[in-house]
Amino acid sequence: MISISMKEKILLSFKKHNFYYRILLPFSIFSITIVCLMSGINWYRIENEYNKKIIESNQQFLKRASQLSDQYLYGNFTSILNSSFLDGFKTSKMDRFITYGDRLKPSEFLNLHQSITNICAQNSSVIQVSLYQYASDLYLDSFEGLVYNASKRPLNSDQSLKNYLSTISGHEKGILYYTSGPNSFPVKKIVMLRSVPLYTNFTNGSGFIAITLDTNSLWEQLNMSTTSKDDSFFILDSEKKLLLEKSPSSISYEYLKSVSDSTEISAFLTYNGIRYRLDEIVSEDSGWHYISCVPINILNAEVRAQHQLTLMITLICILLSLVIVQRISSKAYQPIVNLRNRLAKNYSSIESKDDLSIIEGTFSFLENQVDDIQKMLHKNSQVILYKLFMDILNKKELSDSQLLHKLELSGIHITQSNYCLLLIEFDKHVFYKLSLEQREYLITKSDSLLKDFLSEPIIQTAEAQPDNRIAILLNLNPDNYLSLTEQLELLPDHLFDIFHIKINLAFSAPVLYLSEISKVYSRISEYMKYFFLFGYGNIFTDELIHKLDNTSYSFSLQDYQQIERMVRNGTPDEFSFLMESYQQIIESGECSYQEANNFLIQTYRIAFNIGKELGLFDDPHKKDQILNDFNHAINFAHSIECICLVVQMCHEFLNEEVLNADSYFIQQILEYIKTHQKEEISLSLVAQVFHVSTGHLSRLFKSVTNQNFSAYVINIKLETAAELLNNEPEKSISNIAAELGYYTPAYFTRLFKEKFGVTPSQFRKK
Repeated sequence: MISISMKEKILLSFKKHNFYYRILLPFSIFSITIVCLMSGINWYRIENEYNKKIIESNQQFLKRASQLSDQYLYGNFTSILNSSFLDGFKTSKMDRFITYGDRLKPSEFLNLHQSITNICAQNSSVIQVSLYQYASDLYLDSFEGLVYNASKRPLNSDQSLKNYLSTISGHEKGILYYTSGPNSFPVKKIVMLRSVPLYTNFTNGSGFIAITLDTNSLWEQLNMSTTSKDDSFFILDSEKKLLLEKSPSSISYEYLKSVSDSTEISAFLTYNGIRYRLDEIVSEDSGWHYISCVPINILNAEVRAQHQLTLMITLICILLSLVIVQRISSKAYQPIVNLRNRLAKNYSSIESKDDLSIIEGTFSFLENQVDDIQKMLHKNSQVILYKLFMDILNKKELSDSQLLHKLELSGIHITQSNYCLLLIEFDKHVFYKLSLEQREYLITKSDSLLKDFLSEPIIQTAEAQPDNRIAILLNLNPDNYLSLTEQLELLPDHLFDIFHIKINLAFSAPVLYLSEISKVYSRISEYMKYFFLFGYGNIFTDELIHKLDNTSYSFSLQDYQQIERMVRNGTPDEFSFLMESYQQIIESGECSYQEANNFLIQTYRIAFNIGKELGLFDDPHKKDQILNDFNHAINFAHSIECICLVVQMCHEFLNEEVLNADSYFIQQILEYIKTHQKEEISLSLVAQVFHVSTGHLSRLFKSVTNQNFSAYVINIKLETAAELLNNEPEKSISNIAAELGYYTPAYFTRLFKEKFGVTPSQFRKK
């Protein structure tokens, strides 16, 4: 037993040299892992190759069995059809049977029966031949002879002949296979059916020919072709009924059927402790299923030998890797020992019990010192650079040599010959709704995104005045100016996708000297005023602004006169349409900022003065509200909306006055009709009395009362007639009608009944 002091020495040695063990242990684990991984891959490869051999052998056997079966069935069937029904004489007999049916002579039926009987006699594999004619419902069989009304007769099964004909017509290849005979295995008979006539499409058959084949020789050939006496082999028809079963092992078809319902038919399975390979193929010609189940015990000895060899090689590789790792770790550890001794000698303040801790402490101390120095230098250089950029923007008198020298002191090296200034303005209506922290984050994040987005080197970025702007100084080659401009056209959408805030850009042309940047800054700052016309999402360059400021388009006196006429006489929709046409001219860049601003002021003055003439602004509160909306319009389109609102208010004010006057005029006419209802009243008479045209009176009457003039007069007279019938029973109906101007009692009675639903006499009785 190891003494306590010995244990302490071992633990102390491990702690002191734990860095060595930290090197040794990962290398050892890594080496062992690699060796085990390679061994596992080799092990898997051996298993995979073994399984692959089993699968390939099984698949090849199933393909041979399928080809043998298809060749036997389809070959015999096709041979009989070709030799017995496709030569000239015999084809005519079958064609006549299919074509004429029961109209054939008895001698022809007898000859055809003799022909199909000879087929059975001449071919040892043919048991029975049958013909069915659909139109006459005739069935001719080599055993049974001629059968009439045979449609419901089963053909060796419980399906009728008509059902078989429809099944053949719907079959993919026009040939149908089915088993015949008792439920014994292997199945002794197979019936093959083909629609006839043979030269027509099988979907248009008039009947079918059925040939029953003996399958004993086929099963013998298939049993002889199995790869091993222990292999299980099954054949199923297209409906998965069992045709042939060869299962020398204990695996039965019922067990395989239960397995196939829960797993794939091609798979490995274990039964009674023995592993089997199960495979299936389906014949494209007959639709039969061929299933093979092979026990995997053929190559086990070879596989075990390869596995033993693999394990031996694995153990040898692990031992060699451990030896190599120990040698490498020792050599790697020696410099660490030397460094530990030197540090312990020169830096007595760094105390530690193990070599790893003393090295980590030393590196940590040095890293902290370096980080502090780098942070201080970076912070000072950024402050100097920011102050220098602000001096450049604010016209501080410095020569180019002085500016370049200060840039070099700040760590900026100028590599290109020209300079450009980029000014970014955020949508102020969104920017100033953000908190101070959100604004600071937006500016800082935009700075880092711009450095990643722009291909040209950025000298410095800084907040500009007002504080929703960022100024960026770029050092670039003048040949790259156009490509950079195209790149900047994508920047508004790029920043909007990230921050969901719109921006405008102002980008200057290249200049040679840094001392010119202050003038450039003053110039492109003025470009931002164009956001009033074009909104956000634009890039303003010197070329674009020069083009806008020098356009020759101006609004003429006729334009303003047309606007005034539209305000006075047009509808609000017509005025809005006119303003949209002028707005399109302005937003398309056909006029300068000064001309667009002057157009806005003149248009507003016209609308405001007309409203003032109408008395629209007699209410000081309404006047102040309209002036405030116009003065706080955020862009040109909003200002146009304010003007359209004024025009809308003017038209509503006018329409209200006109409507009041029309209502008063029609009210006078209604009083006149009520007073003179017992006289003859017509539209022309009333128009003459009130000195208006009949057309104007008719339209005005309809718009105010929502009734035609004549209908209103008749309605008033009939209501008066109803009152007279109730209040003056001594008056006759003809007198009342005449009193109201209806001298034809029958016409009066018809009008009265249309309104009240009863005749005047019935109304009086009620």
